Parts: sequence; C-alpha cells; structure tokens
Amino acid sequence: MITNDTVLILGAGASMPFGFPSGRELVKKICFMLRGGGNREFNILKNHGYDEDYILEFRDTLAKSGQTSVDAFLQHGHKFIDVGKEAIAAALLSHEQTVMLFDVPRNKAIPNWYELLFAELNTSFEEFDKNKLSILTFNYDRSIEHYLFTAFKNTHHKKEEECAQKLQAINIVHLYGKFGDLPWQNTGLTRVPYAATSDQKRYGLMVKRGGENIKIIHEFTDVKNDSNFKQAHKLLTTAKRIYFCRIWF
Repeated sequence: MITNDTVLILGAGASMPFGFPSGRELVKKICFMLRGGGNREFNILKNHGYDEDYILEFRDTLAKSGQTSVDAFLQHGHKFIDVGKEAIAAALLSHEQTVMLFDVPRNKAIPNWYELLFAELNTSFEEFDKNKLSILTFNYDRSIEHYLFTAFKNTHHKKEEECAQKLQAINIVHLYGKFGDLPWQNTGLTRVPYAATSDQKRYGLMVKRGGENIKIIHEFTDVKNDSNFKQAHKLLTTAKRIYFCRIWF
C-alpha cells in the first residue's frame, strides 16, 4: 500500500513493454496504414469526409518530414491536425489489447512494471482507496487504468461498479487527453472501450471519438488555466514523492 502522497509521471515509452510503438515506430505505422488500396484505416478516414488526395498528402508529408513523432509533425503541419489525430487513434487503438498487458514476454529487459505497481498498491478491498497515488501521463492510451481495473476486479471478485468506485482513489490525469472513457469511467469524455478493434461495426466511430478526445500541444492556448494542467500542478506541489517513468529500447 502507498501511504505517502506519491505522483508517478509517465513519459514517452512507458507503454512500450505492452506492445505500443515508440514515436518513430508510430510514424512508420501511420505511413504504412495510409498507403491506400483498400486499407481499413484509410477507408475509415475517407468515410469521415477526408479526401483521398488529402490523406495521401498527409501521409507523404509526414513520411518526409524528418520528425521523430507524429505529435512533433502536427505542431508544424497545422493543416493536418484533424486527420492526424484520427490517424494516431486508428494506429494506437489497435494496440489496446488486454492480453498484451498480462502476457509480457519474460525475456524482455523491461519487466511488467504495471504488475510491480499493482503489487505496491496491494491491500484489502476495503482499504484500497486509502492508497495515495496519482498518475500524470503524456500518453493517449488507457493501458495503465485498464490494467489496474482488470487486475483489481479479478483479484477481489467484486462487481464492476464497486471496483470503479475504489479505483477512483488512483487519480490518473492524461495531460494531452486520452482516446475516451472506458466503460467504467465517467470523466465527461465520450466512451471508447478497450480493445475497440473487436467491434468491427463501430470501430470507425471509436477512431473518430479517439481523435476528438486528444490534443496536440500547440492546441493549448492557455496551459496555465487548462483543467488537466492545473490538476497536475496541484498534485505535484503537494506530493511527498515524485517518480518519473520513461523507457528506452
């Protein structure tokens, strides 16, 4: 159990042990998936009103930009903001797979640190909400909260509503937004379930919602008054312990 006010800051790479791509890998994946020719993600963007030539222009410009992340590219390529954010959602939502959170290859240099974190939070069901942990993440994916909820529910065998209430004690702030609320969450965002790719009929809608729910840094016109950044500032100023998690491979 974590008894001191603790803030864990998740930077680039924190989700990589669970199958998510690095910034460079995400650039490559988006360029590959938007090559056209009947590709599913390409067709999703077309169905959302983006002209085929415009999608290809975004793809080719990104590929030749020399940027190491899509976010960095979109800071300069403002004309591609909307299609770029949907492309990010389409690329990363496919990596939100529950099995990847619990079946991390044992031969990797980086262990399943979600598992290690959950062990630090371990206590009785009744006492769990007394944990004093907050998480600030710069990542869009919901893997950390999905892992904690899934592990907690399967450990204690309680109803989802009861588990969701206890998990509220772990304050998770996505500074640049996230793809959407998970079914058990209620932060005011539109809902996008984990493993959204399994719902073929609604996957296009989930991609659209995911793109709408995230932000690129230049979209913040007043960071000091942004609710997420204000919350992060408050948590950091009152924390007794601050840890940074950034993983390189």
